[in-house]
Amino acid sequence: MNIKLTRALALSAFLLGKTGTCALAVDTVTISGGGKDMFSMHFLEAAECVEVFEPGENEETGKPYEAYTPDDYIRSGIESGAQYWADIIGAGAKLKKPVDVYVHGEEKLQNASAGQGNFEEGKSVNNNAWDEAIQNGRVLAEVNLMNAKVDAKTSTVTIDGVPVNNYGIANLTVGDNFGAAREGASRGWWTGPLSTLPDGEQAVDLDGCFRHEMGHALGILSAKESVKGPDGELQKDADGLYLMTF
Repeated sequence: MNIKLTRALALSAFLLGKTGTCALAVDTVTISGGGKDMFSMHFLEAAECVEVFEPGENEETGKPYEAYTPDDYIRSGIESGAQYWADIIGAGAKLKKPVDVYVHGEEKLQNASAGQGNFEEGKSVNNNAWDEAIQNGRVLAEVNLMNAKVDAKTSTVTIDGVPVNNYGIANLTVGDNFGAAREGASRGWWTGPLSTLPDGEQAVDLDGCFRHEMGHALGILSAKESVKGPDGELQKDADGLYLMTF
């Protein structure tokens, strides 16, 4: 693996949320591939008040999920997923410097997710700036989101009063107990030379999951649609299961 640990425990105040300010720590790891530094992976410690990475809502409780700090075991699987893509696209990438990827954990979230966050004039926009940095060599601003503040009324993201501009990140969320607990695993996640059954038993393949999630961050979408007949009715197969297109 071409992973360089920069281990700068950057402790800064980051606004947040409607609950005030938090002190956060972040470990940064650089993932390289194809002779280029590709991804700066920023692993956040638990902090429920980071509005830029606002936790999703637990449908059962109606409250936001609590944050947790991904341990070294979980981090290794996420880094492996990022390394997979760095090795594939690194040689052809045109980026001038590694792009930022922020990773945070959410307790009791039986899932994982990834997406982009791109900013112009302090606002979140859908302009694919993060992708453009990789594919077209767009030079993004040097931004440390650990120093950012979010206006509670306008949602404008600023650093020292200046709106964040020409910047993009990938945002990865790793959940909790997505798979069954097993000895040697962490929070239901399993990583290692053999990440699938029977080696992992019922724990979830962490490496494979974050290959998948990094694919979403890179712009690979997944969508499905029900198949309807001429009469508009949903169609089923011979076993009575609804037909879907992907």
